[in-house]
Formats: sequence, C-alpha cells, structure tokens
Amino acid sequence: MTGLLRNAIGEGMTPSEKLIACGENVGNLVFWEAIERLFSPKAVRYGDAEGLKSCEKVIVTDLIWIRENAEFLYLEKIVDAYPIPFIPISIGLQSGGYDPSFKLSASLVRLLKKMEERAMLGVRGAYTESILEKYGIKNIRPIGCPSMYEWNNRSLRISAGSQQGRCSANFRSFFGRLSVPEKHFLSYCARHAMLFIEQTKWKFTPEQANDAAYYRYVSQWLRENSVLPLGVREWARALRGIGFSMGGRFHGNVFALWNGIKALFLTVDSRTEELTNFFGLPAMPMSRFDWERGIEWYYDLADYSRFNRMYPKLYDNFCGFARKNGLKIKGAQPLSFVSRSSE
Repeated sequence: MTGLLRNAIGEGMTPSEKLIACGENVGNLVFWEAIERLFSPKAVRYGDAEGLKSCEKVIVTDLIWIRENAEFLYLEKIVDAYPIPFIPISIGLQSGGYDPSFKLSASLVRLLKKMEERAMLGVRGAYTESILEKYGIKNIRPIGCPSMYEWNNRSLRISAGSQQGRCSANFRSFFGRLSVPEKHFLSYCARHAMLFIEQTKWKFTPEQANDAAYYRYVSQWLRENSVLPLGVREWARALRGIGFSMGGRFHGNVFALWNGIKALFLTVDSRTEELTNFFGLPAMPMSRFDWERGIEWYYDLADYSRFNRMYPKLYDNFCGFARKNGLKIKGAQPLSFVSRSSE
C-alpha cells in the first residue's frame, strides 16, 4: 500500500483548524488533491505509527518549500523509524531569485541522502536540481508540480478561447511592505472589481501599504471580494462565472486551469519562476506589471502554445518517475481543459 504523509482535515473542524491542517496555505489542497487522484494513496498522519507500518512506500510533500539552512528533523525521525521508501514530490528551494550559493543544512543533506538510497527524488526544476547535485544528491529527477498532471492526459491542450466573465486574482502572502508594482497590481484588481482568492491567514495591514488612502481603497475591495476556500469543492464554487485568473500564486492559477479558466502567472520568486519555466507556462515578472493595460491585453498574453508543445514529454517524464518509484496511476480518467462549474 502507498501512503501519503499529511494532516487530516475533518468536516467537524473549525475554519481556523482546517487552515492549520493545510499548513496555513490552502494551495496545499491542490497539491494533495492531484496526488490522491493520480495514485489513490492512503492518507497517513505524522504520528500514526500503525498507519506507517502498513505502508510499502510513502509519498512526502513536506519538502516543496525549503528555505536556506532549513531543517526537517521531524521528517528524518520518521524516515529513520521505517525502513521503506519515502518518495518526495516535489523538492523545491525558496529564495528571491536563482541564488547559486543557496545553502542546505547538514541535517537536510543527511535526510536527502537517506531518502535517495530508497527512492528517486522528485524535484521542482533545473534550479533545485543544480543545488542538490552540488551537495552530492544524485538520484533525482525534475518533475515540476503534481498539480499539473491532475488531468492525467498526455494530449492535454489549454485552448485560447476568449475572455468571458469576471476575472479572479491571487497574490503572495500579505507579509512585508509592498513594492510599487505590487501596489499597482492590487489597485488594478480593485479597480476591475476582481474576485480575490486568498490562500493564507495573513491580512493586509496599513504598514504594508504605507499609504492611508491606498490602504482604505484596497481594504474595501478585499472585504467585499475575497474568499478563502478551505476545500476544493468550495474553491470550484467560488470560481463559477470567472473567465480569467492572474496573480503570483502558482496553485491559485493551476486550480483555475483545472476548472477550464485560462491563467497568467506573475512570477514573484524562484519558486514561481522555476515552475513556470519548467512547464512553459505563460508568465511575466510582477515587477513588469503595467496597470494601464486592459484585462484583455493580459488575457492575450496568456499564450499556452509553448506549454501545449512541451506537455506530452513532461507527462511522459512524470510517468517515468512514478514507475521508477513503483507508483501506479490508478484509474484516473483523462480530463480535458473544460469548465467543471456544473460539478
């Protein structure tokens, strides 16, 4: 049996408890949903000794967001306690840019070397691969993010169509003072009355705005147009009537794609840039956002022709990674890029 190491999210939980179980970022729901659809693993909680003993191998998602010198001692204890493959999907480094001197802690290197002895490690992209190789981690394969294989369709094509309906937006966590392009982006979203899909608990504050009038304007828009979905069905319902998505949240835009909504990715860090480069997704740096452009201009900028050309090979690569680790895609019917609003 294959396990998936993750927190349980129960119907009886409060919204706050559900958010904590999601790792305080509901984007993880998208990650887990794709893995569960493709491989049908058994969800196993971190302290569930009996559940872990019953697994032949375990999928791990804890390493998707690694800060410099971060340690994962709790995960190493689990790996040491059970002599089975622990398969990470997908290891990824977190920095402002492609820092070639990114430092891994000694304990994390030790953990990764233990894991690679039992399984091929899935990594986010070329940048993460290059840093891990510098530390002697060799049994790795770039696979991007499992959320982009949720369709289980080698022939997937994301079509152009025409922008119809309201636009939705997403943004990085509200933490730290906003840059000028970020302020332009949020005021642009407010001006166009976009639906705002939040993913974390962080709130917009006057200190981040550093401008009282701007803060009042954006705050009013957020109060009237924000939703923090705590489940994939709730998220899908929120997107009904949406014709386009854009912003700096990778999984926010991917979930729009799942629902037949074209998206433009605004890169804000090494993570979003590495993922959009790996998949050939339409993207532009947030620093280049121009608030004088119309929504249709950004919609047309979201050209998926490169992604469509690349996708069959990326899909085959992901399937090869799964086979190497004894993971079998179990009965996930191929899906197309179409609206699922009726579900």
